[in-house]
Amino acid sequence: MGFSLAFNFIIISVLCLVTVIGSIVWLAKVNLQGYHKIGFTSRVIGGKLSQGQAKAVDVVCSAVLALLLLATVNYFWFATLRVITVYESNRGTSLNATITASSMTSGTYNAFVLTRLFTSGQLKLCLFAVVLFLAAISKSALSNIIAYEAFDSPMDTHVTLEPSVGISLNGSWFDSGRYNYTPKQYAGFASQTLAMLIDLELSEPRNRLENDGGYYIGIDSTTSSVNSLPANLVDLYNIPGYRLSIDCIAKAPETLGVIQMGESSYTINVNVNMTDSATPMLFNSEIPGQTSSLTGAYNEEYPFVSFGMQGVYLGFLDSFNLTGSSNETAFGNMTYSAFNMAGMGAFPGSDGFSGTKSIISVHGLHCQIFRESGLHNLTREANQPWRRGSSQYSGEKHQFVLMISDWQKKLNYHSINGTIAGYGPPLSSSSQICQTLPNNNCTFDYKDLAENFLYAAGEVERIAFEAKGTDLDRETIDTIAYSVDATSTEQRYRITYVPAILLVAMVRIRVASIIPLVLFLMYCQTPAVKHWKVAHPLRLLVDAVDGLRHDTKTQDVHHMTDAELETWAKKVKISYVRGQTGDEMVLKAY
Repeated sequence: MGFSLAFNFIIISVLCLVTVIGSIVWLAKVNLQGYHKIGFTSRVIGGKLSQGQAKAVDVVCSAVLALLLLATVNYFWFATLRVITVYESNRGTSLNATITASSMTSGTYNAFVLTRLFTSGQLKLCLFAVVLFLAAISKSALSNIIAYEAFDSPMDTHVTLEPSVGISLNGSWFDSGRYNYTPKQYAGFASQTLAMLIDLELSEPRNRLENDGGYYIGIDSTTSSVNSLPANLVDLYNIPGYRLSIDCIAKAPETLGVIQMGESSYTINVNVNMTDSATPMLFNSEIPGQTSSLTGAYNEEYPFVSFGMQGVYLGFLDSFNLTGSSNETAFGNMTYSAFNMAGMGAFPGSDGFSGTKSIISVHGLHCQIFRESGLHNLTREANQPWRRGSSQYSGEKHQFVLMISDWQKKLNYHSINGTIAGYGPPLSSSSQICQTLPNNNCTFDYKDLAENFLYAAGEVERIAFEAKGTDLDRETIDTIAYSVDATSTEQRYRITYVPAILLVAMVRIRVASIIPLVLFLMYCQTPAVKHWKVAHPLRLLVDAVDGLRHDTKTQDVHHMTDAELETWAKKVKISYVRGQTGDEMVLKAY
């Protein structure tokens, strides 16, 4: 008996101490991790498990370990409480409440049981009821602390991409503008390019290259092959690619010529002095339509784009002599050259330039585009498009043939808002910023003009490459395809816990341990505790038969109904007293 008494006292004391120390350590760790609020948001414990493994951990923790822990602490809690349920007292203990308490070995939410103990009128039985309720809460909390959640675990892998055909084959599939498109390929190229030009002309002024630092960024892979990659791929590394940059300088031309070329097109050519050459460079554009769209128009400014061996000239034809005018731009001081155009551009049915358009002034930008090879990393979030992450470049720039120069006449693009054809209107319209107030003033951003052209040149090249690759056979694609490193995600599971539930469990276990400990210290001198008399149902039955069989209070109770028996049991008080020998404990009724 002495061993059981000491052992129970030690176990319950240790349990109180462990919960206190555990709470302090856990709260300190939570605070160090930066969590200042303990709520129902789950916290990660760890793991990279399959669903079956995570479920097994959940079952072991919630259905095995938690219940095993509760079974252990319940044994010591309720063994102690049932020992001190009855003791030496003139008042005794309610037989009804004692019978109820003797059958309790674990927590419960049973309202009838809790009410019977709370209404017993004795502090120790009320505290017994509190422990029952706290033990039930602890069981619920411990069974729900551990959970698991799905997350995307990164894995290294490789993927195969289809290259942009033109870059991979060094442009050998087109020769001097002969792209050898099939009707299907041409239709795809034309529709996408015209849509891009319309978007440029009708959209609000904006910098399409702002996120890329003023560069046009391209990758050596078709859009379709990148977009068709499995959804679990989230990162692609070191994809061959490039970036295009544009350098411009404000330059007025030395000469201007406008010539009708048959019935379907006309040319605008200018000669521009080059800083690195004594000979002016010719820039020429072939524009669909007739010169009457220039000579007979009411507008006083006509944007045009002419191409040469060293870049492009983004120019404007203005009515009247504006040689005295100039304005500052991002590319230097913009000046004007004036030319006598009387009779130029004439063809049968048209007298060419005349009247207010006899004198035409020209201003514009001479621009060069450079390509720089590099490697790109692409990334994306779940259900989101790919975006460029980081890039590295060779540092070597070189000029190249602009594919956009081959298509100004062939696309037959005409301005949505007027009759002028060619690339000029879409590139310039979104570079003009007009204010409603005051006075409807408009300003022109030449930097936007240059970047619009850079964007258009890059898009035409991309579309041209991808259109050519639409009908390639599988064997050709497999021959030129290449592999890159990638990161994919695999759905795995990690173990989590809920801080608020853990805190509830620890507090409840601590309080539920303190109550038996306090009661033990309060009643440690009673005979029941000294003899470690556990009041379980069998013990009560045997002691009642032995101690109460000759007691008048227990005579003829077998004739009572259940209700009468319940009332009788509430009134009868019992207690263990010393027997005649002094060592034995005998149950007596009061």
